Amino acid sequence: MKSNIIEKKIINLYKKFFRKFKINKKSGNFLPESRWSFLKFPTYPLIGSKYSQDKNKRVLFIGLEIGRDEKPNEIMGFDEKRKLIENKNKQSPHVYGMGVITIFLLKNIFTKQELDQLCRHKTYKETFNFAKKIKPNFNPLSHIAMTNCYKFVTKERESRLGSKDIKHISIDAECNLLIDEIKILCPKYLVFESKSFIKDKWFKPLLSEIKKKNKNTNIYI
Repeated sequence: MKSNIIEKKIINLYKKFFRKFKINKKSGNFLPESRWSFLKFPTYPLIGSKYSQDKNKRVLFIGLEIGRDEKPNEIMGFDEKRKLIENKNKQSPHVYGMGVITIFLLKNIFTKQELDQLCRHKTYKETFNFAKKIKPNFNPLSHIAMTNCYKFVTKERESRLGSKDIKHISIDAECNLLIDEIKILCPKYLVFESKSFIKDKWFKPLLSEIKKKNKNTNIYI
């Protein structure tokens, strides 16, 4: 499945969700009179430039919340999201972490000697950069997708710190949206990025449904 086909399916899925909750498909804003008007839908998921090329190299990360309104009054698109992640020389600790997890999930592209060398590095940044040095044509971030369980962010929020936006407008609708999103992205590996997931009572039935519908996916929490 080509990237643009995956993206079109995601857009169509989200359009249905937007219509249901009267969310502007361009700005991501609710109607002014909505009780949720202080929130917005900020971004489409990240889909790496090579994510669609090999089903056995697809790594999907699911975070709790985005934590920041990256593009006020607009929904950040797929191309912009990719540029923010793939084209940077320096990454955040979070992105380095995703890269290193992906490196070891896709470890078959490395020799045993290379893996031994990778394991000697003490930080995500060092490991990521060493992998780039020995495999210059392999960018692990090109093979990942990333979405969030909590889909909304406070308008114009700048700080990613704290748990300000850990709230659902509809648990059932948002869990179903995530389940359908995962089905479209069809990952080989699925990584829940926070252990906080297991503290929420809605997570267990969500995880059960995800496992039921993605039997060929390896899931990590």
